[in-house]
Amino acid sequence: MEPGLPDNFDWSTLNYSSSSELSSKEKPKTFEHPLIQKFGMDEVKKMALIRINKPLNLQVLASVLEVDPHLIGRWNYDYYDYKDNYKSGQTYNLRIPKDKLDTFIAQKNYIQSASDKMPN
Repeated sequence: MEPGLPDNFDWSTLNYSSSSELSSKEKPKTFEHPLIQKFGMDEVKKMALIRINKPLNLQVLASVLEVDPHLIGRWNYDYYDYKDNYKSGQTYNLRIPKDKLDTFIAQKNYIQSASDKMPN
């Protein structure tokens, strides 16, 4: 596995092909990453992906990052599947605003500790 890539990275989601591989009658297949399809390129450019290995309380996260909890919930629409089916060692690619990445890194231990104290 490449360093820095998630264990579940799907190489097939990359859209790369040489135009020389296509005949003049073939149209290139277009692919958009599921996040781009769901949110659009402009919104995806505002996201930072952070791999977490233990569920967090999204209300605590939103409060510490001073972000609208509805935005965190919308961007992490699949989070509760991860949380509800969590087993030790599983990871999740959490999406937060890029401009809050430094705050998250600085406050990660606090966010996790406060999340652990919250009822499920």
